[in-house]
Amino acid sequence: MANLWELYIVLLTIQSTLGARLRYEFSHHRYDDLQRIIAETHAACPDISRVYNIGRSVQGRNLTVIEFSDNPGVHEPGEPEVKYVANMHGNEVTGRELLLLFMQYLCNSYNSVWRVKRLIKSTRIHLLASMNPDGYEIAARRGPDNGWMSGRENVQSIDLNRNFPALNTIVYRNEQHGGPTDHIPIPDSYWEGDVAPETEAVIRWIKQYPFVISANLHDGALLANYPYDQSRDGSWHGFTRSPDDAIFRQIASTYADAHRTMSLPDYGCDSGSNFGSQGGITNGAAWYSTAGGMQDFNYLHTNCYEITLELACDKFPPAGALPTEWRNNRKALIAYLEQAHKGIKGFVLDHNLDPIEGAVIHVDGINHNVITGKDGDYWRLLVPGTYTVTVSYNGFSKTKPVTVTSKRARTLNFVLDIYRKIQRRRLSNSMANLWELSIVLLTIHTTLGARLRYEFFHHRYDDLQRIIAETHAACPDISMVYNIGRSVQGRNLTVIEFSDNPGVHEPGEPEVKYVANMHGNEVTGREMLLLFMQYLCNSYNSVYRVKRLIKSTRIHILASMNPDGYEIAARQGPGNNNWVRGRENAQGLDLNRNFPALNTIVYRNEQYGGPTDHIPIPNSYWKGVVAPETEAVIRWIKQYPFVISANLHDGALVANYPYDQSRDGSWQRYAGTPDDAIFRQIASTYADAHRTMSRPDSGCDSGSNFGSQGGITNGAAWYSVTGGMQDFNYLHTNCYEITLELSCVKFPPAGVLRREWGNNRNSLIAYLEEAHKGIRGFVLDRNLDPVEGAVIHVDGINHDVTTAKDGDYWRLLVPGTYTVTVSYSGTTKTKQVRVTSKRARTVNFTMDI
Repeated sequence: MANLWELYIVLLTIQSTLGARLRYEFSHHRYDDLQRIIAETHAACPDISRVYNIGRSVQGRNLTVIEFSDNPGVHEPGEPEVKYVANMHGNEVTGRELLLLFMQYLCNSYNSVWRVKRLIKSTRIHLLASMNPDGYEIAARRGPDNGWMSGRENVQSIDLNRNFPALNTIVYRNEQHGGPTDHIPIPDSYWEGDVAPETEAVIRWIKQYPFVISANLHDGALLANYPYDQSRDGSWHGFTRSPDDAIFRQIASTYADAHRTMSLPDYGCDSGSNFGSQGGITNGAAWYSTAGGMQDFNYLHTNCYEITLELACDKFPPAGALPTEWRNNRKALIAYLEQAHKGIKGFVLDHNLDPIEGAVIHVDGINHNVITGKDGDYWRLLVPGTYTVTVSYNGFSKTKPVTVTSKRARTLNFVLDIYRKIQRRRLSNSMANLWELSIVLLTIHTTLGARLRYEFFHHRYDDLQRIIAETHAACPDISMVYNIGRSVQGRNLTVIEFSDNPGVHEPGEPEVKYVANMHGNEVTGREMLLLFMQYLCNSYNSVYRVKRLIKSTRIHILASMNPDGYEIAARQGPGNNNWVRGRENAQGLDLNRNFPALNTIVYRNEQYGGPTDHIPIPNSYWKGVVAPETEAVIRWIKQYPFVISANLHDGALVANYPYDQSRDGSWQRYAGTPDDAIFRQIASTYADAHRTMSRPDSGCDSGSNFGSQGGITNGAAWYSVTGGMQDFNYLHTNCYEITLELSCVKFPPAGVLRREWGNNRNSLIAYLEEAHKGIRGFVLDRNLDPVEGAVIHVDGINHDVTTAKDGDYWRLLVPGTYTVTVSYSGTTKTKQVRVTSKRARTVNFTMDI
């Protein structure tokens, strides 16, 4: 299966970019087909899913889990984790097939069914479709004619639902003698017995993730069975209530009521197991007592509330019954997981606002506690009512009242008066503690519905860092903060990133950037980017255009490339600072003259036939004086597959496009690039979306009024610049950058910032959307492995782009018909494509390599 798995993942990833939709299969799936469905599902939805194995069966089959999340592979603080487990008894197969259908449904419906999208964006879902794949293979030999026992156990003849640590006996004794009744350790004696590898794998899994709610899917009846499963007195039938009987009855009823028939009085399997008359639910021990079951183990050893679902009277129903079973269960599978968002949730922090792991959450009147996770987060399921909640840790405690409703979980945060020595990474400025304070404290505030407040004033370094910290804390699910280096005086060059999967390059998704305040005394762009990051955060769930951009694009924002120069300029404040004070960095270097001057090489190569793109940086460049700010940005530009970029300046009102350096050395002469058409398009996109930039009557003075030419200009036609960042992006990487001059005044008074924000807000969005124009796709080899470094050439344009490490590429083009050739290691492939003004066309290539 190894190669088959890779084949599915790569091939189907490509298909999904073409809009492929998973096809539901109402048939029984043996092991290889089960793995195929999981692989196809992940490949169709790689942005919201992850596949991992938790162990192997006795015969070496993988216990494969597929996870769904808007940030797969990561526990997001404050977000509950949930699970479904099926096919624990190998001959009980309805749950196995339903989870295969359910994973496909989650994938297919993410962008079309709001309820599914909300669930995946707020919950991390884990699906184990088969816990006993060996037993299934035994049962599948006879299929629907299989008996009630053949294949039930694993191949060691162990019933997995009697093989977990039997902690009930310990708890029942502690109830009488005053010992703990939750988070019971596994006795050493348990490991001296026969523990199936499947059981051991699931125990590790249960302990690894902070599961809140779970269900174990079986067959042989039609009901939702809740704890306890093991009777207190050893009797075969005897209702055995848990401390959380009320919430267990609620979550069990949620499934039964959402199921089409489970709670109907006239439905059932036979007179002995017709639970419809009691709402389709039962206490486990009241039905029959089970020792060593998985359901009670979850509840007594961890924070997880698990029930057992009996989904069909037949253990191995015919395939023809599966469409009906899917219709019966589909809504119930969603409704049950939504119960993870009922009750209360929150964070527990110490006096320093650091998270406390292992704090105990106790609800008066309920003799069962939950504890906080490593991020200090907790979830406590409760039925509607008024409660007194006490948090305790190391002898410290705090109590709060709370009223729970039938709606989403109430947020209840606690800060305990605990002082702890924490080993912190030392930062070189006073922002270190403020940064940590903002991130943790504001994460709590935003769970209470806080909204970022726009500040229309000038922000010194500490305030800039505060805005970035507040923005990330308000939107931790769609943002990440990182530093790309330091200035001469040790200030961080801090970037905030926006993505629906922050910190990860998603194959096929373009990356874009904005850079501001390269000249320290040109500050409008700096303030616009601080407002822009807050706008992206505030608008993600309310403005469709913003949400679509963030979900389809990875956005990087560097609000200040020259923080030292800014601090110099800010001492004088508004005005022009004589147009030069603070412009340079603290070494006296103009950063927009400090990049490798590759134009001269390209202009020579245009004459003599050498390369005109992806020009290496000459060794001689590094022998000169390179500012640390410049070096940091060069590393950054090379690290990410940026497609489009803009560099924000002041001193005029225009969108300036390459080349910036003239060909013949003259001060003012048009120097068009091979991509002149697309550069003019993207520059015009910004200018036209700006409120005044493209208006003929706008401009700064008679010498720099570009409104009459649509608010755009070729850089060298305005004035020639050598060593600029704009041309370096284009000639060294795949990135298309322009320079935006946003204000006639380099350091305008704070009173005009609100107006400038109104002028630029829509254009900041519109420009980044241009990354989705032209063509895009993947280049793969014969084995469908990605090809990195393949050259994408468009006939008639003497500038190529190359594929990134995932084989993905993006090629900006204006509307028209093109011949596109991909080449790699002497192998080529050519296709024709028609580009429109709409979203980029997908053009994939498979090379004979």
